[in-house]
Amino acid sequence: MEEVKRICYQLRELPYVDTLVLDTEIKSDYPKMDLARDIASWLAASYHTLEACQVMA
Repeated sequence: MEEVKRICYQLRELPYVDTLVLDTEIKSDYPKMDLARDIASWLAASYHTLEACQVMA
């Protein structure tokens, strides 16, 4: 995970790159990893869940 975090911090510094994280994890399943929220934070990205996107459609 440290390498993923390091890469995310490098990506967030790239000019003209916007990032979006779409969390496709099924939240009713057990166990939940919830890594997408951390990755979005490390990228300074927009974070959305699949369920929220389905509601908007």
